[in-house]
Amino acid sequence: MMLAICNAITASSVLSVVAVVLSISNLKWEEATVTGSVPLLRGLLTVPLDPAPESEEVTPMIELEVWASRPTTAEEAAREPLLHHCGGPGSGAECVYQRMYKDSLGNFDGYSNWAISQRGIGPNANPSLECAASDMQLPPDGLAREYQISDFTACDCKMPDGSPLTGQSFANINPLNASEVENVFVRMHERSRVCPGAPKWQLTGPTGKEYDFLQWVGTTMLAHDIEAFRNAICAPRMHIDGISYGTAVASTYATIFPGTTGRVVLNGNMPPDVDTMEFGTTNAGAMQQAVAYLGRLCATATYAQNSFCAWLAAEGSFGEYDGARVLSRFKELKISAPTRSGEPFFLTPGLLGGYLQEKMIEAGFVPKGWAPVLEVLQALFPLAAGGDTATSQAAEIFDHYCRLPKIDPEAPIYTEAVATWSGKRTWYEYGVCIGPQQVGLSDWTCPYPRLLGNPTWSQWACRPEVNGFMNEAAVIGLDYDGRYTVTQAMGTWQALVTSSGADRDGGSELAVGAFVGITANIFAWGELSTPCPVAFRGDVSALIVGNLYDPATSYTWTKRMRHAFPHAVMMTWQGVGHTASAGGNYPDSGIMGCIRRISAYWKNGTLPDDGYVCHQTAAVPLQQSAVHV
Repeated sequence: MMLAICNAITASSVLSVVAVVLSISNLKWEEATVTGSVPLLRGLLTVPLDPAPESEEVTPMIELEVWASRPTTAEEAAREPLLHHCGGPGSGAECVYQRMYKDSLGNFDGYSNWAISQRGIGPNANPSLECAASDMQLPPDGLAREYQISDFTACDCKMPDGSPLTGQSFANINPLNASEVENVFVRMHERSRVCPGAPKWQLTGPTGKEYDFLQWVGTTMLAHDIEAFRNAICAPRMHIDGISYGTAVASTYATIFPGTTGRVVLNGNMPPDVDTMEFGTTNAGAMQQAVAYLGRLCATATYAQNSFCAWLAAEGSFGEYDGARVLSRFKELKISAPTRSGEPFFLTPGLLGGYLQEKMIEAGFVPKGWAPVLEVLQALFPLAAGGDTATSQAAEIFDHYCRLPKIDPEAPIYTEAVATWSGKRTWYEYGVCIGPQQVGLSDWTCPYPRLLGNPTWSQWACRPEVNGFMNEAAVIGLDYDGRYTVTQAMGTWQALVTSSGADRDGGSELAVGAFVGITANIFAWGELSTPCPVAFRGDVSALIVGNLYDPATSYTWTKRMRHAFPHAVMMTWQGVGHTASAGGNYPDSGIMGCIRRISAYWKNGTLPDDGYVCHQTAAVPLQQSAVHV
């Protein structure tokens, strides 16, 4: 990296940095002694909360964590910076390690690679967008009433009592039941009103001027923080590798600072120009397309002997996928698993939809296609599976969602008190589905000390995951305009049910569940919007990548991103899963043609032909026998 910060340190002097702290201007580095192939630096970037020049004397200052590849030669020290953002919102400085460690093509060898934990996100964020572990508690056993969210946490930003578990693209309800849907919107409307009033969001500047931190956490502010980093190291350009929500980061920076934007890859695109309600409906469209494609695959001769697909054929659904029949049968079966008290705990269509979407998303990173999706469906439908496997599969889904945050014992927030509740299965112990999203606290994992072989990193290499669900509200809720009443949200829900045919098609019903989950978090967020300015930059030549059946980021959003950058090039993969990566190279995927072109762009700036398509050469795997890992 151009760590010769404004010529205060020469490239050659950077090479002699060993176990010292570099303190130059607003950027401080400390070297991590790493026993591995990816030597890294950890830094703290100090930025003004309000970057406007006229606020220089009054704004509070905040620190943001950065990781960067450590140069070992003068040539490496002089390379231009490449920012990696792995999405979320919620990924942070660790993204640089993830991308470098997993990149087997050497795409990033010619750059100084780095990543940043944006405002409010990461283990050292102050304030953090997440609720605190110290707010958590366990209620007494044997309450004479149903357990509530407030029995488990005192956080101001928890979901209100009575809120069903609601996540990024699901809600633990029947998404066609109007009263259940309205309850989600009512409760989340209340959370959106109460949470922004919490005292921890109020920051005071050096002259006593007070600031609302939640007004300054949007993606536009992250773009300014990236520019502050570029200025600190005197780099002429900033290259950006944006994945999922990282495409919003990259496109926002490129729009505000086109003159210093270098190469940009936008992979699995967020929409550049929607409001909160349209964000939800288009996300539902992505899920609808994915489920419909799954049905068409199941109806092909390739999978005629698959137990689930054969069951569909016997039900009269072969040739024309009848999602309504699947969901109807699911509701008839009333699938459940027993709690500790022996009472049945029932699986809802909404929770099933969330789990299936996660399995669909994983195809972008694990080369199994959608075989894991069919495994879940086979297990849930006893007649299809040839035995009663539904109970164990339901319990697996409940264990995934309906439990308190899991905190790795190596995490800095882990205490004896945390140990009492970490990972506690609420569905089994208390007969209620309460998960990380409702208490506003993500799981914490500690893979980096082990991966890097350096236990001294443990104080900051443990990271929160992204299932606390506060990051989306605070960041996405700020990025997109549009604030709606519960009545208006219900009107959009009803219109979506009608237009999608969800009352007649089970795949569309699952898509409506995705709409409810993702929209409820932001439709009434209690902060005024600070919209991102992404639109119509003709002076940025980016590579925009999308796949047809991404259930999380709609292909429609990829096309809209292409419109926002007229000089960009768009490339399409015909495959499934979230984003296009070499990890998702299932048999006959055709993805490697796209991966090679992305690699060529990073290495020498060569863009593919606009509109290039990477063709699948066989059906997506729906069973493990078709997968060779």
